Amino acid sequence: MTEEKQGKNEVPQPRSSSKFKKALGGVFVNLRLQEGRN
Repeated sequence: MTEEKQGKNEVPQPRSSSKFKKALGGVFVNLRLQEGRN
């Protein structure tokens, strides 16, 4: 069961992957801004 889930995660859809990357980028930017303020 775990192998099947990993296989699906390894090949995500282009739209979902792009949105996921953008979401991660926003999170990293927010973390950097918070660190700069502190």
